[in-house]
Order: sequence, then C-alpha cells, then structure tokens
Amino acid sequence: MKHETLSHMDYAALSKEELIGRLKEIERPRHADSVYEDAFHALPVLTLFFNNQGRISFISEYARLDPYTVFKNLRAGSSVFEEENFKALGLLAPLKELCARQHPFDVEKPLIRKNENKVYFRCIGKGLPGGDCVLFLGDATERAAISHERENTIANHQTLFEMSPSGIILMDENGVVVEANSAICQLLGYEYSELIGMHIEDFAHESQKEVYRENLKRILAGETLKHTIIDKTRDGKILHVHLHEKRYRLSNNRYGILSIAQDISAIITAERALKEERDVIRTVLDTVPGEVSWINRDLVYLGANEYLARKHNIKKEDFVGKKVGFQPGNDSFYSFVKSFMEGPEERVEHEISTFVDNRYRSYIIIAQKYAAGESAVFIGIDITDRKEAEKHLKKQQQFSSNLIETAPAMILRLTEPDIIVDFNEYAESTTGYHRSEVIGKSFVQLFIPQHQRALISGMIEEIFNGRSGYQGEATPIVTRNGETRYISWQNALVRDPIQKNIALLSIGLDITDKVKMEDDLRQALKMEAIGRLAGGVAHDFNNLLTVIQGYTELSKMKTSPESSIYESLSEIEKAVERAGAMTSQLLAFGRKQVLNPVVFDLNSHLRGVRKILRHLLTEDISLKIETVEGLLPVLMDPNQLESVLINLVINARDAMPGGGVITLSSAREKLDTAREAYGGALKPGEYAILQVRDTGVGIAAENLKRVFEPFYTTKEPGKGTGLGLSMIYGIIKQSGGEIRVISDRKQGTSFSIYLPLESGPVEEPSPARVSGRELPRFGEKAFLVVEDNKALRTMIIGFFEKMKVKVFAASNGVQALEMFARHSEEIGMVLTDVMMPEMNGRELADRLRERAPGLKILFMSGHSQEVIESKAGLPGNTDMIEKPFDLVSLAHKLNALLSLPAQNGR
Repeated sequence: MKHETLSHMDYAALSKEELIGRLKEIERPRHADSVYEDAFHALPVLTLFFNNQGRISFISEYARLDPYTVFKNLRAGSSVFEEENFKALGLLAPLKELCARQHPFDVEKPLIRKNENKVYFRCIGKGLPGGDCVLFLGDATERAAISHERENTIANHQTLFEMSPSGIILMDENGVVVEANSAICQLLGYEYSELIGMHIEDFAHESQKEVYRENLKRILAGETLKHTIIDKTRDGKILHVHLHEKRYRLSNNRYGILSIAQDISAIITAERALKEERDVIRTVLDTVPGEVSWINRDLVYLGANEYLARKHNIKKEDFVGKKVGFQPGNDSFYSFVKSFMEGPEERVEHEISTFVDNRYRSYIIIAQKYAAGESAVFIGIDITDRKEAEKHLKKQQQFSSNLIETAPAMILRLTEPDIIVDFNEYAESTTGYHRSEVIGKSFVQLFIPQHQRALISGMIEEIFNGRSGYQGEATPIVTRNGETRYISWQNALVRDPIQKNIALLSIGLDITDKVKMEDDLRQALKMEAIGRLAGGVAHDFNNLLTVIQGYTELSKMKTSPESSIYESLSEIEKAVERAGAMTSQLLAFGRKQVLNPVVFDLNSHLRGVRKILRHLLTEDISLKIETVEGLLPVLMDPNQLESVLINLVINARDAMPGGGVITLSSAREKLDTAREAYGGALKPGEYAILQVRDTGVGIAAENLKRVFEPFYTTKEPGKGTGLGLSMIYGIIKQSGGEIRVISDRKQGTSFSIYLPLESGPVEEPSPARVSGRELPRFGEKAFLVVEDNKALRTMIIGFFEKMKVKVFAASNGVQALEMFARHSEEIGMVLTDVMMPEMNGRELADRLRERAPGLKILFMSGHSQEVIESKAGLPGNTDMIEKPFDLVSLAHKLNALLSLPAQNGR
C-alpha cells in the first residue's frame, strides 16, 4: 500500500489512531531485510526498535540530525533507559510500562537545550508482536508554538470578554444562553451558573417576548441589529437595554447569536425628565408675566409666549416667520436685538423705553444666545410700575435707614436662635465692633458674659416663641475692649405676611452710666452710712480712746510692773488698741482712712514681712513666698499693705484647721483689655499682682459675692467681726487698686490684688512701728498744745509736765494765737487738733507761720482723711498723728519732727 509522502511536522502531527494505523502497515518482520530498514530510515522522525529489556536493536539515521542529536546515548545495543534526556522528558516510566506490559503511550514533552532553546518532542511508544517495542520521536516545536500562541490568543479573548464593561451573551440558534460575562450577570442580577441554560425570553419583559422571537429569526438570517428593548432583572426591576446583535458560527458549523448589551435606563429616564421639563418650561413661559420670544440671527421670530401674544393682540403662532419690528412702536427693541445678534456677548441685560398704550413704558430685556449663537431668547419685563414704586420705596428706605443709623440707640435685628443680621452705627460705636465683624454671628456668644449666656439665650428664645417681650430689661454686654456696658432693650418680632416669626428687632439704650450711677449711689449710700457711723463717732470716740490710753500710760508710769494694778492697766491698753483697730477698719472700708502712700518695691516688702506673718501661724501651716524677678514699684501706704497681708494670712490660717500651705506670690501683667474685678473693673495697663493662696476649705459660691461686705462673716460668734476683708477692700480701692477672689471648695481660696505699676524712684518704707518704748528727751523749748477736748488737753499737758517740758495750752485757735503772741520766743513746737470751733488747725498753722515761718507743727485728729482734706484743707503729706495714739508714739513723733530741718508750710 502506498502512502503519500509526509513532511516532518505532518508525521509528528498524526493522531494516535492514525499513527497506530500507519505502524500496523509498516510492522517489520522479525528478520527485516534492508528494504524495510531503508524505509524506517526515510521516516521524518527518530525511530527506535528495542526489546522488552529496553535493548535497542534499531535506530534510524535521524539520530544524527538536529534536534535529535540531543539524545547522545542512543545507539544499537544500548538501553533506552540509559538516555539522560529521556529522563528529562519524563519518558522512563512510560518506557518501563511499555516494556513490561506493552502499554502504549502518546505524549508531547518539552526539552530545554543547553542554549536554553525549548524543543517540543512528540513521543509515541507501542508494543509489537513478539514482545518488541517501537518508539517514534517527532519534532513538534513549531506546531507547539502555534498551539501555545492560539491558547494565549484564546485566553486574551476570554479576558476581554470577561472584563468588558458591556454585558455579552452567547446564545445558540434557539436563544439559549451558552456563555455570559460578569457584566451581563451583574446587570440582570443572576449568578453565572443560573444564567447559563436560560432562554433569552426568561428575562425579557412580557411586552418584548414576541419582539425577541422576531429578532432571533432576523439575526440568524444574517441581519445585524442595533435596537433598544425592555428587560427585567431577577428581582423584577425594569431595564432599558440597548442591544448590538449578530450571528456567529459555532464549532458544529451551525450559527449562534452574539448579543452585546448596554443599560441605558438612566438615559431613558433623563430623556423623559427632559421632556417633562421642556413641557413645564413651555407652560411656565406661557404663564410668566413677561414677554418672551425666540429670534434667529436673521432677526426672524421662531416663537413667542402667550403673554407677548396677548400684549400685541395676536396669536403666538402668528409671530413665527415674521421679522422683528413688524409691529409699530418697536424701534428700540429692533435696535437692541440687531445689536445683540451682531455682537460677541452671550448674555445681556438691558433696559429700554418703548411707546406702548399711548405712553412710554420701561422694560428690562434679558437676552441669551443659544445654538452656537445662531438664535437667542429675549425676555421683556415691564418695570414701569416697579420703577415708580422703587423710587417711592427708596425714599422711604432712605428715611428709615437715616433714622436707624442716626438714632441714639443700638438697633439690632436677630434671626433664630440669636444670629445678628443688622447692626447700626450707634451699636458699632457702643461695642467697638464694625458691623462686618458681627453680621452672621451669635449675639449671645459675642456680647454676653459667660455666666449670663444661658439666661439671655433663654430670654431670646421666649421672645421668639412669643411668650415674653422682656421690655426694658437691662442686659450686660462686653465690648471689644472688654468693658462691660448695660443696655436696656425694647423688643419686637418682625413678622412676614402669613404671621411667621422671622426676626427680632431690638432697640437698646445704653444705660451703663445710669446703672453705674445707681450702683455708685447704692455704694455711696452704704459707704456714707458706714462713713457717718465711723466718721460721726470717730472724732469723739478717738478722743475718748486717746484720753483713756494717755491716763492709762501715765498711771503705768507711776505703778510698779510687779503690781496687779499694772497688769490691769495693760489690759485697758489692749482694749483701747482693739477699739481703735475697729474704728480704723470701719474708716478703711469707707475709704476714709488717713494714708501715707510712698513708692516702694512690692517684692522687698513681701520678703520683709515674712517674720511677722510666720508668728501668726501654727507649726502645721507652711508659709511660702514667691516673688517675680526685678522690681515691682507700687504707690501705697506700706503700713496699710502690711495690715492687708496680716488679715489675709489670718483668714487663710482660719480656713485650714488641719494645716496646709499659704503662698504669697508676686507677678507683673500687662492688660490690653479691661478685666472684671470685685466691685469694678481693671482698666488696660501694667499691674503688679500680689496673690495670697491657701489650701483650705474654700468659700461657698453663695458667700463669695458678699465676702467684702462689712460685718458679714461666716465664722462662729466671737471669732470674727466681719470687718477684716471689708478693711482690705477699702484700703486697696483707696490705693487705686482692684481685688479679685477665686475659691474652690476642694482646692482653697486665692485673693489677687492688682496695683498699678509706678515709674518713679523707689523709696525704702519707714518702719511701721516704734522699735522701743523709751521716752526721748526734749530741749528747753516749750510746747503749745491746742485741743478743744478738755479731758484730752489736760491729759497731754500732764504728760508733758511728767516729761519736764514746759507747756502752754489753748482750747481753740484764737486762744492759741494770743498765747503764741505772748510766748513766741519760748515756743518751739505746736501740737494742734485739726477740727476745732472758730478756727481749724490748718487756719491756725497758716496764721502762726506768718509770724514764725520755720515753726514745727504736728497735727492730731480722730477724723477721717476725707474730712481732714475737704473741711480742713490739709494735704495728704501733712505731719499728722492719728487718734487714738499712745503717749510714747506721740513723744517719738514729736522728737522726729523736731530733728528735721525747718520747712515752710509743713
């Protein structure tokens, strides 16, 4: 049987059945002659015959040709199991099975050569009658490359198919789904496994099933269709799907259908909405009270609305096709349209005047081009009546605006909850804020102090709800510079036509001065009452205390210290001192105390009083003093500051029955804005701050506001008079300072005293107390004592006589002048009361110094500083000793004055 000549690749590409058939035809007999061997040598493959032990009996000449030269160990007589590349090809196991059991095999294996080229071999093994075997090795490299390229192409196509954003379905000729990608599964809501095998009509809308059947016939007939159809998803949702469908050939030479789907539901919905919108626009244009027309570049009407048609008494259809200006009296409109269509602008608003109904009327024309400028829409609005109303309204608004802006009151308009929308000039000047800084902001957050925000917010809410008007309520506001001002408000709700609350109109009068005057009046009345109480009795009471003190001291001088009477006299002195202190405290709160202010360093003073303060404390209380670096110059009476510190430290001690820490510290601070303080406000400026802190029980919130009131105390009866803190407050205020107090029931109390920093030279404060009780000695000069109180005058005379000093006495100024006239050569010192009948101490001093300019004069008084300065006219730096005084202090004061050089006017 003759066979056509097969090429190398054709032979290797034979199927297994075809190759076996060929082998059957060319099976060689057990003793093949040379003719058969030549035939095997001629085959375009490497041919091997071997026995069931693998011993090779024949190898064709192709073993010497490339690529078969890789099998170097193959030769007649050798074993197929010795070939290393058979092992690399994975042929050893199949060969053993072939030799042992005559199991044929047909495999294609790659082999990597030394040059890293990959060669594919098709290996066919078959058993022969008699137990021998044959192996054919064919070069399948080229066919394998084509096969791999085809596989890659198929894989790429499969990837594109799967990743396509469009849904793709492959159907057979009956419309059954045979393949589908992820996009179509997602679109229809089916799993892949569910979709395969479904008929195309299964997800078609009921109205579309017949359409699907007809389309299947047309596509299978060769038509390519692009159409839109209605589908439904698995959950019943309706979809509008655009399909691109054509037939394709299946492997069985029959036709299937390729369908590419895109969901255009959103487009269909948008088109419907657009149509509805166009219908609405047409309706609106026909009902709008404006003249609307469409005109092209040739100035021909394309359409007009009902309003324009009625205005000209013609049908709107009659405008179409006519030239602009076909109606008389439209010359200005014609000129505007012509200019606009020829110009570059896309949109224009223009006012024109045209003659209509026997009068000129004003129109606003709004023109907008479309269709790339080939056409435009024109809207004409008759503004004649509006312009006349605007003129009238503008006059009214100008009048109202001028009235609001020039009104001497704050005028605000608020929207809920408290947003500022109007703010007039007076409000600007009152608060320090420009309207641009407050519009759109919360009134409460911007102006109301923190502790009153909840209250004011509630009041505003009640006004908006109509529950209250709060007319005339005085409200504190904080200005830009931190100042607190009080505003009395008149409120009204501004309502819209259907009675909805839209805004709160508030007119506020600045009553800060009135409130301050009322507060000052109340304070003044309180102070005046205390002042009258203190000042009214101070003079007589201090005179009595001075007499008691003086006679007690004179008695002690005559009594032995070991005597029981001496001890009783000492107790009288202590009682006098306590009574004098109470009078001093009352005068201090009423700010009527006699002060001797000097500029001194606060830090040095703090360090200097440490020892005095330490003696006031028990061992379980620590005293810390912390001072800031540098000098803190302040103007104040250092003796009074010492009294302030002593009282504050005693209060702190009493607040720590179980022990604790008292800290005295100093600091400096520059205030750029005002700050609240007790009973006043700290003005901007530089301050020295003295702070006294304790770790005690603190002060209850309800008591904190009253701590500086006179006679107010929370201590047990007999343990406090309620005058200590009031004295402190009076001293600080009289010294030009302010005080703030903060307290916490868990952390203790802190008193902060603010004193203005001074720039003058610092003086060393003189000792507050006389260090010794020794009486000085006086010279030969006599003293003139002028005192209207007989008991006090007699006591002082007795003291000077005890001191061996010559004394002249007078009960008033007139007697004193007569006495001085007779004894001017002898008198070297005058001790005079300030307030006396007929002639006060200042007048007496002036008259005496007219005669003796260098005369030393010491004033004594039990009155307040206010009375001394206002009624007697004595300056604050006058040499003065306050009643009640002890005789030793009087003696030292006189001695100190005598030791100074003579100064006129002192």
